[in-house]
Formats: sequence, structure tokens, C-alpha cells
Amino acid sequence: MTGQAADAVRPRILCVGAYERDNFGDLLFQLVTAEYLKDADVVFAAPFAADMSALTGERIPAFGPLLASERFDAVWTVGGEVGATTVGFAHKAALGAEEHARYKAASPVERRRLLAEHMGPVPVESPYLPRVSSYPLNRTAACVVNSVGVAAIAGLPPVRRASVTGILREATFVSVRDRMASETLDAAGIPHSLVPDLVHTIALSRPRSAPRGDYVLLQIADNRLKRFPLDDVIRAIVDSRVLREHPIRLFLAGTAPLHDSVETYERIIAGVRAADPSRRIEISTTRDPWDRVDEIAGAHAWVGSSLHGRIVASAYGVPRVSIAKRKLDEYAQTWDPDMPWGVSPAGLDDALVKAVRAVERGRADVGADLARRAHENMLAAVQHVRDRAATGPAPDRLAQIIAARDLQWQQLADAFPPDEKSDDVASRLPFARRVRRRLGRIARRVLRRG
Repeated sequence: MTGQAADAVRPRILCVGAYERDNFGDLLFQLVTAEYLKDADVVFAAPFAADMSALTGERIPAFGPLLASERFDAVWTVGGEVGATTVGFAHKAALGAEEHARYKAASPVERRRLLAEHMGPVPVESPYLPRVSSYPLNRTAACVVNSVGVAAIAGLPPVRRASVTGILREATFVSVRDRMASETLDAAGIPHSLVPDLVHTIALSRPRSAPRGDYVLLQIADNRLKRFPLDDVIRAIVDSRVLREHPIRLFLAGTAPLHDSVETYERIIAGVRAADPSRRIEISTTRDPWDRVDEIAGAHAWVGSSLHGRIVASAYGVPRVSIAKRKLDEYAQTWDPDMPWGVSPAGLDDALVKAVRAVERGRADVGADLARRAHENMLAAVQHVRDRAATGPAPDRLAQIIAARDLQWQQLADAFPPDEKSDDVASRLPFARRVRRRLGRIARRVLRRG
């Protein structure tokens, strides 16, 4: 079929992401991906169903039951730090701490039952990386894994590492967003491309028209306060020459667990005003994802631990300083190294001065270039899905899946070598034996139905 005919096909796509909770970057992944898939029939789904009508106007279904009961041309992971994320974390983020406590207190059998109620009959190995071939109706669908971070795979226990790399080997299109993730996949022999985060494309689709304002946006997630005591953060704000000269808005990049909290921000305000009663500082009231984008685009400067706060700031040429965080540091080094990153509270003021001066002098203006690269990658991913929808799976698709599973089993065998009493690892390790039997059953089922 010609490329023109493939473009005319309207594929059905299941888009999987973490937009079942309030997190700025994950909500942007959904909204920006939707712009590129306007000519497709798209269902946005998450590991657990959620009502997100207040933020995005969407009710998000769980992907497991959909994959088990409906056919799709492609399954598309929309982005994010997906490599080491656990089902338990997704469960807590979606259902809350109280429900998660009941889940943790349950027996293994009861846990599986509770998960199946939400996630369907097929066990989910990784919450944002469905193993598409485990679902008979979709076993040869195109599998896009786009704009992800997966560097943390290298630190996973052997069984989980083999599982996640196995899923990625079954994918038909993979792009990662930082150099460390690319090196991780290179080491595993998984084809991929290294491309800036999808959200950079907002510089093309939503050009800034209004001049920047006078306020500085400051954001810090609660999980950063384990490394940087709150008193150090308050002292850095009070002592900063730049922040004394501008109103401060405390920006909520998401209120999901381990992200930002109004209570923490209220403590920051109280501490700052105790030291300087005249200081202009308040909590931003912005909640809509696009309004959050516009607020960053109009800021005098951005300071924060949110990766997508920095990405949006870079898209619009806003001076930006990133509080130290592994995935954020790695991303900044890959694509935006001339703006301060890896900053502690003690270095905040010097970093802000450097960032503001760099923008004033026309340096570190990476927005247009990163937007172009991310845009070209998205067009390639969309075309990949259209081609697969028009022509069907590649002739070697089943062979690719089976080879990926064979290699996954080999990784498990290498991780749990036999001892001197036996040459058969499965005879010594009941878990490994179950894994091998399951992989064998899946491989035989795929071949029968192919």
C-alpha cells in the first residue's frame, strides 16, 4: 500500500499513561499526544480507572480490560519515567493511601484478586508498559513506547529487569528522552532513538504572544524535602537577591502522592513571612494543565524540581533553575546543559542570577531546536502506526515476540545459575520453573493463533 493510502487509514489506538492522577507532565503527555492523533480513533487509558473530568474533561478507563476485550491497531505508551515504576506505586497513586494500605495487608492470593478487579484477567508486569502480546486480540498490534525514561531499569532486581527489557524488545517503535536511558537500551541491544521530550513541541503548537511577567515561579515536590530540609529551602528564598526583587508564586506541578502539597507550601509561606513580613509570596491558583503552561511561559523565571516545569520554561525561553533530582539532572545534561541544574538551596541565588543573565544575553535558547526534533519524532511515530494499520503486522512480528521471550528466559537463567547439584535451574528454583512454563505456554498459543 502506498504512503498516501496509509495516511488515509484511521487507526484505532490505545494510549497508555499516568494521567489518572494530577501530575503536570503526565497530563501534558495526554493532551499533546492527542493533538498528533486527531486523525485516529484514540482511547486514553491508565493502569487504574479514574475520573479526571475536573482537570482534562476525561474519564480514564483501565487498559487491561480493554486490551482483553477489544482490538486495537496500536498500543502507545505516551511518555514518562516508566522503566522502574511498580504496579504498587500506580495502585497507591490512583486509589489513595487508605486503599493501598488494605491492598498491602492482603494475602498474595487476595492481592492478585484485587488487582484483577481493576486491571483485568491478564497480570500486569509494568503499569505503563503493557505486554501487548499477552492479550490474544492484540498480540501482533503495533507497540509504540514514546518519550520515556528507562535508565532505572539497570538497578532493578534480575526478574523485574528481565521483564521490563522483555516488554521493550517486543515494542515496534521506541524513543527515549535522555542519554542515560539510551545507553541502558544500547547495553540491552534494544533498537530505539534518542529524542527530546514530546512536550517541547508546545513551542510550535502554542507560541507565546504576551510578554513575560514580573513573577518567579517556585516549585518543590515533597519527595525532594527528604534531601533538602524545609528550613534550608525557606532560608534560600529569604536570602536570595533575585527573589527579593520579584513576587513569588508557589507552583503546584501536581498533587499526586510524593509530588507537591498545599500544606508544604503554606509552611514555606509562613517561614518566609516570619523572616520578612513584607515578602510577596503566595500559592498559585492555576490548576488547568494549559493554564499552567501559560503561567510558566509568562514568568520572569522558573525554579523547581519538576522536569516538565523546566521543559515548558525552555520551550518559551524562560530562565530556569532545576533543583537536584536524578532524572531531571540527566535530562538537563542531555538537552539543556547551559541552564543551571542539580542545584541545592544553598546555590539557588547564584544559579538564578546565572539563568537570568544567560537569557538576557541570548544564550541557552534551545526551544525551537528541541521542538523541531520532538515534532519530527512524533510524525515518525504516527506514520509508523498508520503503516501498520494499513498493511497489518510485519511478517516477522510473531518471530520478534517469541525471540524477545526466549531472551527474557535466558536472562533469568543467567541471573539464577544452577548450583553443583543440578544443571537445570528450573529444578532448583520453583519461581523460575513457573516463569519458563508460562513463557512456553504463551509462545505456543501465539504460534497456534498466528
